[in-house]
Amino acid sequence: ATSTTDGSLQTDGGLSVALDAVIGDDLFMKSDAAVIHFGADSDVTMTHVADAGLTIASAGNLNTLQLQSNDADANEGPILQMFRNSGSPADGDDLGRINFAGTDDAGNATEYGTIRANLSDASNGSEDTQILFQQMIAGSIVNTMRLKPDEIVFNDSSIDLDFRVETNSYTHGLFVDGGNDRVNIGAATDAAATLVVSDGDSGVTTPSGNANEFCIEDNGNAGMTFATPNNAAASIFFADPQDNNVGEIQYNHSSNHLAFNVNAGEALRISSDKLVLIGSATDVYSSHLQVTEGANNTRVAAFRHNGDNSSSAPFGLVVDYAASAPDSDSDTANQFLKCGDT
Repeated sequence: ATSTTDGSLQTDGGLSVALDAVIGDDLFMKSDAAVIHFGADSDVTMTHVADAGLTIASAGNLNTLQLQSNDADANEGPILQMFRNSGSPADGDDLGRINFAGTDDAGNATEYGTIRANLSDASNGSEDTQILFQQMIAGSIVNTMRLKPDEIVFNDSSIDLDFRVETNSYTHGLFVDGGNDRVNIGAATDAAATLVVSDGDSGVTTPSGNANEFCIEDNGNAGMTFATPNNAAASIFFADPQDNNVGEIQYNHSSNHLAFNVNAGEALRISSDKLVLIGSATDVYSSHLQVTEGANNTRVAAFRHNGDNSSSAPFGLVVDYAASAPDSDSDTANQFLKCGDT
């Protein structure tokens, strides 16, 4: 070792320090593969990888690197920051990446998962970024989740990958079946519909192809409820490109009537008194069935029997009284058939 007048120390054969070493300025490790050993048995090492960075290696399974803050205030800490100090930042730049790697059973170094941050928009004041989670599935790296400025995307690689959310009682509170292109609520189901709300397996696997967008199933009774305040209405609308309510089924809680609309107009109503009104929403006769027609030269009602006269009961219309039929022809009498005008 040689001591110089400027206070530096140079050694060409190595230097051993038995106690603490205090270095007041820079420490240079001139070798491209310089290693700093920690511990009596060098169980932790920090190695310089030429033109790349540092490798911290540990012989155990405990914390290889721990960042610790001993500050007693309520502010965040410790902080790990990955800073991309670019002289010309641009849209699409990668900001940082965390790789999870290991060897496969053939001894090949393999990247099994990554977390990446990308600069979507570098414009000052309107910066955007996205974070991408990738993992190895069936030998290929796929995008399992992407956090974008305008959306969060799961299964961005469009593979046969399911998405499942559990609740306290359901293992499949929300289940997106990636392989069968279905969304299930309540259970994983084999019912071939786009959206299935299931509270038990009904045994139905193939709903009608004309009605397989939405399916409700149960292994017992199944139903659907429209709940509103008692001064509102609940409706099912039928729409086409020319009319967004060309057909409608509506229950009105204010008047407690059920209406069926056809061609954007009411065709049939069941009143709160359980009277069936066809052609008019106004009850005139308080009869169980009222048919109203407002157009001239139009039949109000027609009955046709498609059988022949060999039938044992070839009737088109039968009206029976439970008791003796009245025989009065006055306006106030009960009559089978009455024709008149106003």
